Amino acid sequence: MPVKVASEWLNSCSGCEIVILNLGEALLTVLPHLDFVHFPVLMDHKYYGQPGGGDLHHLEIPEAVVGLVSGGIRNQEHLEVAGACARAARCSSPWGPAPPTAASRR
Repeated sequence: MPVKVASEWLNSCSGCEIVILNLGEALLTVLPHLDFVHFPVLMDHKYYGQPGGGDLHHLEIPEAVVGLVSGGIRNQEHLEVAGACARAARCSSPWGPAPPTAASRR
């Protein structure tokens, strides 16, 4: 059974997502083992339900085994989306380069 994956990009350049697509033929061997349930760079997924249905007031990210979040959090929407992705996945991980924080500069 394929592993369900939810991926979200916040304030980012989309380079991390493009790296996945640039795997080329190697990606084709992995794809049968993955089920992307949320991946905005590849599919149109509405956060608040599809038109005419769904809960239009609460964020909906499908349940997944693996959750990947790239980019930084710059506003309240990013914070809500990152939290929803983390709650939807059994294992959630940030990925991609992160800007230095005040703590890392010491």
